[in-house]
Amino acid sequence: MKTKFLRFALLSIFKFVVLTIFSLYILSGCQQEIEEIIEPPNDQVLTTDSTVAILIQRTALRDGSIDNIIDGSSCTTLELPITVIVNGLEIILDSKEDFYTVEYIIDKFEDDEDLIEIIYPVTVILADHSELKLSNKDDFDHLISQCTESGDDDDIECVDFKFPLSISIYNSDNQVSDVITLHEDKELYDFIQNLKKNDYASINYPIVLVFSEGEELVIHNNHELENALKDAINACDEDDDNDHNDDDADDTDLVKVLIDGHWEITYLFNKIDLTEGFAGYTFTFFEGGRAFAKNVNSFIEGKWYSNGNDGGLELEFDFGSESPFSELHDRWDIIEFDGAIIKLKDGNDGDESKEYLTFQRPEDKGGNISDVIVDGSWVVANYTKSGTDETELYHDFELHFSTDQIITAKLGEELIKGYWSVLTNNEGIKKLLLDFGSFEPLNKFNNDWEIIEVTAGRIELKDVSGIDESIVKLVFERPSDPPIISTVIIEGLWIVANYDNSGTNETDVYNDIIFNFSADKTVAVTKGNDLFEGSWSVMTNNEGVQKLVLDFGQAIPVNKFNNDWEIVDVREARIELKDESSVDESYAKLVFERL
Repeated sequence: MKTKFLRFALLSIFKFVVLTIFSLYILSGCQQEIEEIIEPPNDQVLTTDSTVAILIQRTALRDGSIDNIIDGSSCTTLELPITVIVNGLEIILDSKEDFYTVEYIIDKFEDDEDLIEIIYPVTVILADHSELKLSNKDDFDHLISQCTESGDDDDIECVDFKFPLSISIYNSDNQVSDVITLHEDKELYDFIQNLKKNDYASINYPIVLVFSEGEELVIHNNHELENALKDAINACDEDDDNDHNDDDADDTDLVKVLIDGHWEITYLFNKIDLTEGFAGYTFTFFEGGRAFAKNVNSFIEGKWYSNGNDGGLELEFDFGSESPFSELHDRWDIIEFDGAIIKLKDGNDGDESKEYLTFQRPEDKGGNISDVIVDGSWVVANYTKSGTDETELYHDFELHFSTDQIITAKLGEELIKGYWSVLTNNEGIKKLLLDFGSFEPLNKFNNDWEIIEVTAGRIELKDVSGIDESIVKLVFERPSDPPIISTVIIEGLWIVANYDNSGTNETDVYNDIIFNFSADKTVAVTKGNDLFEGSWSVMTNNEGVQKLVLDFGQAIPVNKFNNDWEIVDVREARIELKDESSVDESYAKLVFERL
């Protein structure tokens, strides 16, 4: 009996111990599973159909607008390198900077037909980051035709995620959690795309958004993220309209400053200081890209171009291959500019060196004399040396001071060239420098004259000899009669400086055309290698108005000048004409300037 009781007691104790151990095991297992299910806060849940997930995926789409100038589509991006032919020039594009080179070639001339040909096969990257290989233009055109343009596409381009991003993933079926790290838009797009209906996740905040202008915003939860992405949808110009020029900086103010007046180079550095090579040269830039540099002995023709292809202003100069002007042949970035100075730099030579170029206005401290003296013609009204009046020596001379600091003195059919400039000496006295070389009697004017008086019709100068203190007086005044057009027009070659057709400026159409008016009333017109003729004559109508009659037949575009033009103003190097219709309010203004 005792043995049976003992056996029963031992069996009871054993069952209790086993039951206790099993209960502890069950409780421990349940606790372990409970610890693995860590649900995120409601404001951080990310599911496949949530608004914030859709916005995230739209932001992670690939923006294809960077190469719109090549493919004409912001839905696609061409995988580099590729080969294209731009206006007959074959170019290999292996970086996004090369797109600006293509744009530069296209923008260089406005009146040509721009053609871009892609050499196939090419690989195209779509907005969802997938890739297609296209072997011909037909396949490419078909793909592009399916793209939605004009800013109505799905991608949000005005903001980007700052990577890496950390995301926790939860699956309600198997209760397994994981943490992944994403490093780029493609990974983020694919992650949202592959979320299943029963999946939910949470972004591990805080994260950072970067906006198009470079500003950064710290985000702490889904609510803040959703609002920020919504606000970014229309926050900037997405450049989805395929107008490759709409990112251009506006060069209007730069061009206006450049073509207004004259410039000199006050600094040029390319490994060494090259400024001295341009001493005495004055640079003049004209609308349409024509330019020249002059000193008393030289005349250098050149060209200039401006653009703002990548959002920054640039100038390019070409004054030929002769030294030192070959140093200017480059594309220069604008550092700063105003009405008195233009500072430029270039660092695109493939090395670490930088080139710097500075233009400034020629030194002019002679009041308004520089403006007055170039306006029209002058005669010598008085030249008195030590009390002796020698004015009679100069009665037959007519002088014209041009803005490029050249003096043209006309004596009958003879033209004499000289040089002028305005300076201030060490004592602060304003001086007008004249130099006619050895030509008599104008060489008596070779001096730095003190400026006594400047009016619209009179300039008085004097010089006091340092040897005998003799006084020389020189006075320029306006000629009594204006120049005669029939005499002026046959002297030298002429270009169209301005052609305004009822408010539309068409001057650029005539940039490359040169007119040579002859005494036999014919006009030789050259445009590149083309040569054609017209005729000219001067008449006075019944109202006593003097007219210049031009006739170029059917020759385009100068046939627009076929008319009897009213003569508005005649100067030695400028002829201004106008025509006003008696039928309607149309009008035209035509200005010739001498080369």
